[in-house]
Amino acid sequence: MSKMAFLSESSGTIYIASSSTKRTFTQFSMSGLVSCCVFSHDSKYLFSAGNRGEIFVWEIETYRCFRRVRDEGSTNTTTIAVSNDGRYLATGSDNGFVNLYDLGKFLADKKSPVKPIKSFGNLTTSIGSVKFSSNGKLLGFCSKDQSYGIRMVLLESLTVVSHWPPQKQGLDIIINELDFSCRGNYFVVLDKFFVRIHKLLDLSLI
Repeated sequence: MSKMAFLSESSGTIYIASSSTKRTFTQFSMSGLVSCCVFSHDSKYLFSAGNRGEIFVWEIETYRCFRRVRDEGSTNTTTIAVSNDGRYLATGSDNGFVNLYDLGKFLADKKSPVKPIKSFGNLTTSIGSVKFSSNGKLLGFCSKDQSYGIRMVLLESLTVVSHWPPQKQGLDIIINELDFSCRGNYFVVLDKFFVRIHKLLDLSLI
């Protein structure tokens, strides 16, 4: 069954509904306020986070919290994403840091610690969006609180692309959201007024 999640930003409640019937069949309640959530690549788990800097792992089949993990260095996690291949989980926080995790660590022994593979502090304002490219090569993140507030990470080397974005690319704007095309050769940014499409091949990123 395909699933959808709805957040109650005034509480810690997440409502899970069937995408076919549009009916809610369960709900999860986490401590603090919930700001973001994402399903695992196989839809067996839901990951959520919020204003207390913790990541909650919910098991859909049993309707229970599988575990909760401290999002390192964060007191307010603002966005979360999972890669299509099930390898990585990424979070962004209001202090500008992005953490990249091994997704498998969250689903292993509950007593095993979960630490970021790497943290990126290239932006200094609140992270509004983190997204993985569908081909698993890139992690993008952005902040809507500064111009040129977008960065790309090469996942193979775990390095941020240097000297990017270039001024001629037209990214000297406030970016509210970003995403990648299905094949991973384009990325899309949303500002206050427009949706802008950029070709990644032109940037020599893939």
